[in-house]
Amino acid sequence: MSIYTKLLEIQKKHLAFEKDTSNPFFKSKYVSLDSIVEKLTPILDEFGLVVIHYTENNEVVTMVTDTDIREDEDLRFIDSIKSRFPLIDSNDPQKL
Repeated sequence: MSIYTKLLEIQKKHLAFEKDTSNPFFKSKYVSLDSIVEKLTPILDEFGLVVIHYTENNEVVTMVTDTDIREDEDLRFIDSIKSRFPLIDSNDPQKL
């Protein structure tokens, strides 16, 4: 199963996240990173996907890697998807 097929299977689960944390400054609620990780990790584990976030060249990089090694004739390779977005130069985390 390709990395894209695995992501589609996860998407088909129609995961719902509840706003579980309050922001008293804006009097609003949001989904905490902890609750996202808690819900997604077992599903990512089930499909053998690893998500890594890091910074590089003033960008935040997210990489999703399929741990299943695919073989094509004599080649062995690992599928991954990478996305990036630039970090802005700001002292205001909300703008970031």
